[in-house]
Amino acid sequence: MEIDILYDISCPEVDAAWLRDLLETAVRSSGETDVELSVSLVNDDTIQDLSRRYLDKDAATDVISFPQRDESDPTSRHLGDIVISVDTARRQAALAGHSVQEEVQHLAEHGLLHLLGFEHHGADHEEWNRAAIRFGLSHHVIDLERTD
Repeated sequence: MEIDILYDISCPEVDAAWLRDLLETAVRSSGETDVELSVSLVNDDTIQDLSRRYLDKDAATDVISFPQRDESDPTSRHLGDIVISVDTARRQAALAGHSVQEEVQHLAEHGLLHLLGFEHHGADHEEWNRAAIRFGLSHHVIDLERTD
């Protein structure tokens, strides 16, 4: 398993080895063993540019996932890329009253669920919740009464 953590912005609050281990544990619990993925820690300007180019939304966001796996190729190893805005993670951590590392953990796990093919929009809430629990990411379970 290969998980690359790329810092495009200084983020001393997040230890790359810790983040890699966390994601490796979650990936293994999903049943995957021979995959690769990358996590890029960027600023708001970079993620806003990606959001504008690939999602048609001209705004910074906290995390974007870019699934890359070619399901038609059984040897395809690259799950995809997760991009996290450290600027947004810092603001959200302050609002939530927890550390930046905890917020980046939450965002990386959220992005990983997307790379593994799970969605949380519309009828996919139930599948998302089952996957989050199965992979040990129960803090990603969506409260349907609160979000619908």
